Amino acid sequence: MLPVIARSCDRLLSRWLAKRVGRPESELPQPDFVPDSPDDLIWPNPIEPTIGATMKDVSTFEAPSPVATFCEESRTIHGRMLGPEDARDAVVIMHGAYGEYVNCEMMARAFVKQGFRAIIPAAPFHLERSAEGVKSGNMFFWSSDLVVSGVAQWLIDVYGLIAWLRTQGVRRVGMVGYSIGSLTAGLAATLWPDLDFVIPLAPVGHHVEAIEQSPAAAAFWPWMCNIPPDEKKLFDRWAPRYRPFIAGQSQFFITLFDELQPVALQQEWRAAWNNPPQTEFRHGHISICFSRVLYRDLEQFAAAMQ
Repeated sequence: MLPVIARSCDRLLSRWLAKRVGRPESELPQPDFVPDSPDDLIWPNPIEPTIGATMKDVSTFEAPSPVATFCEESRTIHGRMLGPEDARDAVVIMHGAYGEYVNCEMMARAFVKQGFRAIIPAAPFHLERSAEGVKSGNMFFWSSDLVVSGVAQWLIDVYGLIAWLRTQGVRRVGMVGYSIGSLTAGLAATLWPDLDFVIPLAPVGHHVEAIEQSPAAAAFWPWMCNIPPDEKKLFDRWAPRYRPFIAGQSQFFITLFDELQPVALQQEWRAAWNNPPQTEFRHGHISICFSRVLYRDLEQFAAAMQ
């Protein structure tokens, strides 16, 4: 894709979306659960999901979250599941901000074609887990505490789901994270040595640094442009780019013409992890989801894991 088209796509869609998100002027909810560091998290026992309706090749699932969040809807994990039940390899697909399932299901199918089982867990405050009357993902970004609380709960939920997959005979598990999902998957790769691989897609190594350097990102979250120093330090502790990688392997999927996550920040995170392999895409943060090459390369990665 031509750079001008990719960048224009990011700018135009960002402006359109930014008008549809925001935060209330009234008092914001204050989560009880705001860990100071990812290292403070306590990992749960396996979380067995209840499999629901199946449409074509996609099944819904739900399970109780171990985290007693203030948001009733987020106390239940929701998501999608694809692939063979007897698979020995699995991948967790982590969606982006304000999330949706369609492009994640396409990523999942790239792995399913190579025999993987795939799960797509909705983040807290997103999709079915969004509070009634609140747009998917909005509450996640209303404050620094809510961002950290949401990421922490997402990690805890995913850990429990992965632990359940291992009880089902899965031997290898990896993660693909897009946008804010890449930040969460990246944190997992600094916490779980038995995670076999991670692919940060349109990598977000630090949420606030992207807002500071990207006008498009700042348009989404203007209230995070000048946060107090203590909140910036909190985000530093929750930034995978400032934490050592301890998982099996990583491969960065770099979006070269990204207006929301500047490519320089993507490469700084990669460099902090000792420059693992990368795949470059001539796309922006949003247009990458429409790239056939992306899904081809994910399938090739999955095939190489066999």
